[in-house]
Amino acid sequence: MTNRDETIFALSTVFGKSGVAVIRISGNHALKALSHFHIKKDIKPRFATLVDLYDDSGQLIDNGIIIYFPAPSSFTGEDIIELQVHGSKAVIKIILEELSKIFVMAKPGEFSLRAFLNCKLDLTQTEGIADLINSETKMQAKQAIRQMSGELEKLSNSWRKKLITIQSKIEVYIDFPEDVTIEKNELEKINNEVQALMQSIQDHLNDNRRGERLREGLHIVITGKPNVGKSALFNFLAKRDIAIVSEYAGTTRDVLEAHIDIGGYPIILSDTAGIRESSDPIESEGISRARKKSCEADLKIELFPYSSTVIKTEVQKCISISTTLMKPSQGNTIYVLSKADDISNDHYIKIDGIDFLPISILKGTGTERLISVIKEKVEEKFGYDKDTPVITRQRHRNCMKKAIEHLQRFSIDNPIELISEDLRLAASELGMITGIINVEEILIIAFWKMNISPVLGYFVAGALIGSHGLNLIHSAKAMDNFAEFGVVFLLFIIGLELTFERLIAMRIHVFGFGSLQVIVTMVAIWCIALAFGVNTNMAAVIGGGLALSSTAIVLQVLQEKVLKQAKFFGFKSALAIQAGLLLAQGGEFAFILFRLADELDVLPSEIAQVLMMLTTVTMAFTPLLSGLGEWIANSFSTEKVILDDEAVETDTQDLYNHVIVAGFGRVGYMVTKMLTAEHLSYVVVDIQSKIVKEGKNDSFLYILETLQDMKFKISRNRKSPGSCDLNKERSDYKKDNLSSCSKFPHVSIIIRLPDLSNVEIYRDLGASKIIPETSEMGLQLGGAALSLSGISESGVASLKNRFRKGNYSMIKDISSDMDE
Repeated sequence: MTNRDETIFALSTVFGKSGVAVIRISGNHALKALSHFHIKKDIKPRFATLVDLYDDSGQLIDNGIIIYFPAPSSFTGEDIIELQVHGSKAVIKIILEELSKIFVMAKPGEFSLRAFLNCKLDLTQTEGIADLINSETKMQAKQAIRQMSGELEKLSNSWRKKLITIQSKIEVYIDFPEDVTIEKNELEKINNEVQALMQSIQDHLNDNRRGERLREGLHIVITGKPNVGKSALFNFLAKRDIAIVSEYAGTTRDVLEAHIDIGGYPIILSDTAGIRESSDPIESEGISRARKKSCEADLKIELFPYSSTVIKTEVQKCISISTTLMKPSQGNTIYVLSKADDISNDHYIKIDGIDFLPISILKGTGTERLISVIKEKVEEKFGYDKDTPVITRQRHRNCMKKAIEHLQRFSIDNPIELISEDLRLAASELGMITGIINVEEILIIAFWKMNISPVLGYFVAGALIGSHGLNLIHSAKAMDNFAEFGVVFLLFIIGLELTFERLIAMRIHVFGFGSLQVIVTMVAIWCIALAFGVNTNMAAVIGGGLALSSTAIVLQVLQEKVLKQAKFFGFKSALAIQAGLLLAQGGEFAFILFRLADELDVLPSEIAQVLMMLTTVTMAFTPLLSGLGEWIANSFSTEKVILDDEAVETDTQDLYNHVIVAGFGRVGYMVTKMLTAEHLSYVVVDIQSKIVKEGKNDSFLYILETLQDMKFKISRNRKSPGSCDLNKERSDYKKDNLSSCSKFPHVSIIIRLPDLSNVEIYRDLGASKIIPETSEMGLQLGGAALSLSGISESGVASLKNRFRKGNYSMIKDISSDMDE
């Protein structure tokens, strides 16, 4: 698989001559394709836009349709660009070569894989897509669509949820054995639920593999004595001449196959060698293959020669041979009298209690009836059931069988811990059908629903998987430390979210003040421990472990609450309480330190366990403590938090050469999309917290809340002219922003006004360019009307510029900048 950070592309249609070819691009940098093909038009999400595509040299490649599907509302959950161009092999080849210069060619199935990894599809839905692409008949397509719609997913998840519910009842008795006593009748009730669930799974397994057979094709074999018309019937059903038809017996020596469609069902039809006793080694091999193919068939069509004079004797003789050599089953066999040229109807002929269908390939008598009978047999055995989800793969069957094996070990006489384990293993197997990740999935979703930091969910998952929890991963003791370090570093990466450039810029604060804080705290705790009679080594371990706080959790909480950095010292008392409560919890590395101290006998096991429990509790309560601190700060603080220069300077080390967009409404949003199209960095400023949070969720470069923030963001732009785009409707907001921006003359300021009434005021405040909304809209509408009236584009542009100069003549030094 390609690295998930890379942007991939692939041809979605067949490479060959066609009216239209579709090429898809998926990844975080998919929009780079626009600039690479020199596309200047504004591409509106989910709208088809006609564009010209150019190569590096400026040569036109083709014109076609482009559609942009922004993340996460796309098939893969990533940004997707879809190009629809002419289906010329040359055009396709050139475009793919151009894309390979900036992106990576996708591996087969990688788009669906990314959709699965981004939780847009589960495994069964992904398999359903593959089945739909490969379907050749109506019934195959119906089955694939049912799987794509999530029928099997819903069924397996319903089984799994029932098991989890039952297991949760059991876990109560395990967790609180002294407070809760399990009654015999309660266990019997649980046993009945498990047995009913196991029977439901088994009923779906007993489906005669109809889902797999429909997906792969139903096998029908034509058998009979030599020279009874098997090959003629085979060619008729296949609708083409495949087998050699001859009056000489034994012409067909090997098995011939054809894929046909009968009533929407895919059929693999086989013609076989004639069944008889033979001394010819080649013919004997063909007969052996015919026997094997007949035994494997889903349905057989057995032919007997028709004779109006000796029909009963001949048929009985053939049935005798067939019963000896082929071991037929009437339920899976259609008996046919072939070469019935002198019979004018297709009524069954009953011989010894067996119904025989007379047919004549030569005259066409009985053939339609035969096709109808085949369809009835197929529907009877593998028919379409719209109410029952279908198992379409052996993988699904294996998971269900393993789940049943675990449930069969379930017994109310077993220890309650074993009962819970059997239920857990069965639920795990059912989860594998859709690709559910057990512990992590349950915990992370649960923490999100409870509005608690999801980082704690990862932490709890790691604790349960590790040897100090439920030990769900049974590994050697030597691997325990590596596994727990892996969980710790995963949390560190998730929570930190700092670029290398920011770490370098913050080196004094992080490695200077941060180290100082840890050392001072560790020494303080060490002294307190010594005062209580703890020996030096133990005191050092306790001090070192408790001095560490959780970077991952704290930064995640700050991010969720849209909090910004504050100054290091000089806090007001209420804000100091908030900061203290936020940093009061233990850290992930404390678990490693205390455990190693326990193993090295530096700490008694009892004390180590208490310290780890203390660390766990404080980490779990971090979001609550943060909320408490915020309430205290809001209740007792009379001043707003003002960020100092140093904090904001540190926070913006990686923001150079950017555009500031003040106001994130409809106009501001369009500005950011245009900037994104040209890959220009920008910063969005808005005073509404809801807009700020939505912007952060949409992964905009940076979202600010206060004018004080923007002041220092502008200061970081001193190395280039930059620009500041002010869109807010409120005039006081515009004036405050302009006042801040005016302190930085290197910044060009563009401002949107409803009309020309206050232009001079804003110009004096430092606006570089003013866009009067009403006037510009009138010019655009007037220009469109002139164009439709037959005025040339150059004439329209000249007239618009003349009116624009007249309207803006009172604006000194600005009118010259107004253009199309």
